[in-house]
Parts: sequence; C-alpha cells; structure tokens
Amino acid sequence: MRETKDGIILEILVKPNSKRDSISIEGGLLVVETREKAEQGRANTSVLKQLSKSLGVGTSSIVLLRGRFDRSKSILIRGAGTDVVERLKAKIGKSPQDNLK
Repeated sequence: MRETKDGIILEILVKPNSKRDSISIEGGLLVVETREKAEQGRANTSVLKQLSKSLGVGTSSIVLLRGRFDRSKSILIRGAGTDVVERLKAKIGKSPQDNLK
C-alpha cells in the first residue's frame, strides 16, 4: 500500500476462474479471487466491483493502473485514505464467505 496525493495504491494478486469470489491476505499480499475467466476483461471488471463493494467506495473511484493482462495489478483508490484500507482489513478478518457481504 502506498499513499499518494490522489489516493491509495494497492498491489494485488488476482486469481481468475476460482471457485468463489473472495478477498484475502496471503503472505502480506492482497489476493482477490474471482469466478470470472481472464477473458475480455471480465476478471478485471469483477475484481474492481469486489474491491468497490468491500471498500465501500464507488467503482468510478477505483482505477486499474498496471497489470491489465497480468495477475499482479496496481489499483488506485481515488480520494481514499488509510481508513479505507483499515475497513478492508477488518472485513478480511471475517470468514471467507462473509468477505463480500
């Protein structure tokens, strides 16, 4: 996580074609699993929607900076502070099926 004048930049790892949609932390890295396949941007769209819902921000506030065709991605959450990341960490601490509720 990096804080910039525009917001927070998160480094994430995406696991497309997973059995469920979830967000977790593995080895200090934010991991987003999606049921969508990595075809025609479907997995990227799903990841942005999951992050939007989990962080409590609009999808227009989340920008894919790097990694459009890669599993490793950089995401900018515009106008966000560390409080948004703390909310995400609190949500991840729940059981996996609660992560996206």
